Amino acid sequence: MSSIRLMDYEPIVGHQTLEELYLLAEGLKGKRVKMVNSTAVGGGVAEILNRLVPLLDELGIQTQWEVIKGGEDFFDQPFGRSALEGVGAVRSAFGD
Repeated sequence: MSSIRLMDYEPIVGHQTLEELYLLAEGLKGKRVKMVNSTAVGGGVAEILNRLVPLLDELGIQTQWEVIKGGEDFFDQPFGRSALEGVGAVRSAFGD
């Protein structure tokens, strides 16, 4: 995981933005967030989560990142990955 801290972003986003993040995070303190992804490395989502999870933890939001396990049969299905991403077309694939 990344060792970057929120304060490292202050020169880019400004102090006020960081203060706002801490304020917004107050409403989520004690809550847990679970991120689910199909890969731990490579790809955009993995790159984002590598930075985001430690930053959310720093804000006091308990965050876990889980990598889903599935064989080729699961990931080859057009609805498999879409179901994880919440794509609306998935409903018809499951008969809804």
